[in-house]
Formats: sequence, structure tokens, C-alpha cells
Amino acid sequence: MDFIFDNLIIIIIIASGIAQWLKSTSDAKKERENQQQQPGGYTTEELEEYIDQEERQQARPAVPPPVPQADRGPMPGVERSPVPGLRRKTSAAPAMASTAKVDAELARQASLAEQLKGIKQAKQARAAKPAFEERKKAVFGTTDGSLRSRLANRREVRQAFVLKEVLDKPIGLR
Repeated sequence: MDFIFDNLIIIIIIASGIAQWLKSTSDAKKERENQQQQPGGYTTEELEEYIDQEERQQARPAVPPPVPQADRGPMPGVERSPVPGLRRKTSAAPAMASTAKVDAELARQASLAEQLKGIKQAKQARAAKPAFEERKKAVFGTTDGSLRSRLANRREVRQAFVLKEVLDKPIGLR
């Protein structure tokens, strides 16, 4: 008996642990019984969650705006302007005159297009010529290809010596 009084706190902790364990097992047993009662073995919470997910995934049909009714009058405070009268063509002569104007305008636009094409070609030719001169100057050192002007440039002289050594017979065979 002295053991129980000396270790009373430990015994109370153990008893409360056992009580919690018994309660959790009984709750689990009740939950299993509820699952068996539901069709498919799902709880009501799981079924509600599944239904919510399905509703979110399904596309809702678009609802068009309401169509205005034709028998209603104009809105109060808004006045409508009268519908302009339509004119009818009485003869074929004005129609031919308008087609002649259209043909003249088309011819004018075609000539402008040809002029624009010629201007673009001339511009490309002018742009290509300086590019060619720049490449020629980079290769030969000057734009004119004379031998005297090329030998006046130190870079050209160095390049000439290197080419001579590369293209001549090897030194061992001379």
C-alpha cells in the first residue's frame, strides 16, 4: 500500500493513458461501423468533399445577356435621329463614270508601285557599293589595286613576305 501512495502520480498518468487508448479504439470502431453503413465505404464528409470537387471541375454553361425586346420604346430622355432616306441610281452613266475613276486610280497606284520598286533597287545598289569597297580595302589595304600603293603599306609588305615563304619551295630543298 505504501507503494501506491508513494507513486500516486505515476499511477494516475498510466491510468489516464489507458483511458485515452480505450476511448480512441472505441471511436475507431464507431467510425468503421459508419463507413460500412455508407454505400461504397465512404463517410459523409468524404462524399461531400468529392461532390464539391466534381462541381468545381464541371464547366458551367455561359449565360448570354438578355435580349432587348423590340416592342419597348426608346429610353426616356434619349431621342433618336431620323433614318436617312436611301437614294437609288436612276441611270447607268454615273456607274460607268465611277468605274472609270476607279480604273484611273488603280493605274496611278500601279505606276507609284513601279517607281517605289525602282527607288528600292537603286538604294540597294548604292548600299552594296560601299560594302564592296570596304571589303576590298580590308583585303588589299587600299581601294585601288595598284602594286605601288599596296607595297607602300607595311601590312601588305608583311603579308607578301609570308605568302612568298608559304608558296615557294621549302628552304631544305633550295
